[in-house]
Amino acid sequence: MRKLYALLAGLITVLASSQISAQTIIPDHANFTFQVQVGNNVYFTNTSVIGNVPGDRKALWIFGDGTSQLTPPLANTQHHYTASGTYTVCLKIYRYFFNTNNVRDSVLTASVCKTVSLTLSSTCTADFQYQDSIIHGPPVQHKVKFSAFGSHSQNKPITSVCWNFGDGSPVQCIQASATTTPQQLLQTTHIYNGAGPYNACVRITYQEGCVAEKCRIIEFPNTTHPDSCRANFERINISAKC
Repeated sequence: MRKLYALLAGLITVLASSQISAQTIIPDHANFTFQVQVGNNVYFTNTSVIGNVPGDRKALWIFGDGTSQLTPPLANTQHHYTASGTYTVCLKIYRYFFNTNNVRDSVLTASVCKTVSLTLSSTCTADFQYQDSIIHGPPVQHKVKFSAFGSHSQNKPITSVCWNFGDGSPVQCIQASATTTPQQLLQTTHIYNGAGPYNACVRITYQEGCVAEKCRIIEFPNTTHPDSCRANFERINISAKC
């Protein structure tokens, strides 16, 4: 009977030790926060907790745009996105160990995924050139050809071009359409009734809303007293001497 009691006591001790051992195991926990910064960059702060199970750890960042990065388990990172959109970003913790064949192996111990929505900032430019041609009157007028040009950091197309000619005439806007040619969209003419100066402006709107404007003071030759020139000659008699 005493042997039976001793056996039961030993079994209870083993079970209690197993429960205590199981309770003291701390698993890995993956987590992160993120902040959208200027320049279309997102900064990720790794807030994961590494448990007490032996083995080296690595963190795998999956950014949701087809790219990923392997870092130390608690390292922060940042990523540059090239387009607006909604991305599923995942952080996965892997534990590395040697298996029974003494080959280095890994197992996923924790993971978390979060949604990152981005409306990326973009830059755009606008500018124009002009060419003056005189319409002889009276009154003398200036027929000016304007040509707009610009650029977008993400190569978005132009949706409209608006002109303020600076002489009090209504603003002229040209909308892009399926039938609008680049020449019709980017070029226009305007007739000025005086020499100026005029503060002419062009405003270019791109797809997804980026707007750029450029103003320039333009002035033409005085039409009241136009430049003129003439030529003449004088005949002089020369006496021949012998």
